[in-house]
Amino acid sequence: MKKPLQVLLVEDNPADAKLVLAELRAAGFEPEWVRVETESDFLAALENSPEIILSDYAMPEFSGLRAAELLQASGREIPFILISGTVGEEVAVEAMKHGATDYLLKDRITRLGSAVERALREAQVNRERRQTEESLRLLGTALEQANESVVITDANLDLPGPAIVFVNPAYSKMTGYSAEESIGKTPRMLQGPRTDQEVLNRLHKNLEQGENFAGEAISYRKDGTEFDLEWQVAPVRNAGGEITHFVGLQRDITERKTRERELSSAHRALKMLSTCNEALIRAEHEQELLGRICRIAVQSGGYRMAWVGFAQDDKIRSIKPVAHAGAEDGYLFSDSIPPRSTIRVPTN
Repeated sequence: MKKPLQVLLVEDNPADAKLVLAELRAAGFEPEWVRVETESDFLAALENSPEIILSDYAMPEFSGLRAAELLQASGREIPFILISGTVGEEVAVEAMKHGATDYLLKDRITRLGSAVERALREAQVNRERRQTEESLRLLGTALEQANESVVITDANLDLPGPAIVFVNPAYSKMTGYSAEESIGKTPRMLQGPRTDQEVLNRLHKNLEQGENFAGEAISYRKDGTEFDLEWQVAPVRNAGGEITHFVGLQRDITERKTRERELSSAHRALKMLSTCNEALIRAEHEQELLGRICRIAVQSGGYRMAWVGFAQDDKIRSIKPVAHAGAEDGYLFSDSIPPRSTIRVPTN
């Protein structure tokens, strides 16, 4: 099946135009063509954006070089092949400077089919390259302006792991590391040795299997301060399906996690208070009540240890523990406990 081809012929000789069309058909094309021989007609025909322009070099009212010049000035990137009976080297070079794709001698017109094929391929490659460049430009602008941290690494999964090839300004703002300090390093190097190993192992497993990853971890800024980090990592594949890079989105969720911890703590406190009130109503003896309150503080309040003591009426003003629960670790049974001693007990 012949390939349709929209052709603009710049030719004043109908016989030569007929010869060009015949060569195109012989090469497997089905040309839809317009022939012009003046500058005004050429400019009007350009508005229809033909797929290729085939132009004679010299005509009474127009020329191939002028046509190439006008095409270049229009900004349209249409393949342009100059055809002439006598195209010298200087003329050919001048034509190429004006944007001509190729040139042919009329006595070698049999080369027209292959020249057109090549010109169309080059035009397609150039269009795809420009589209890619424009997409990359837009993507780069988006990444530069994004509020989320973006990290792109290579696909090396051998130790020490994928190396960073790109970070955006949001990453530098969040971590304190500049692009120059980050590129070539692994994310783990920059997050410090205290990064959650379980999360790292799960991330590595997902990446080995070419799967997306999402998770949370404690991370560290350049100045050593700790923050809560949310990760999303996805593999990037080439046309053959091979993983070439990993793209990671990172978000500082410290504020959210702090609110969650505060709400959880408040919930535990309310639950502990409610359970203590129930114990107060049901308890029949003081010792039973104190022991139950200590157990409630550990079980419902989330404390490692809770205790109650009574101040002793003696010269050293010691405190006598009367009830406790949780990880006591021998503290309560020392010789004496100063009444103003402070005990810092971390929650779970």
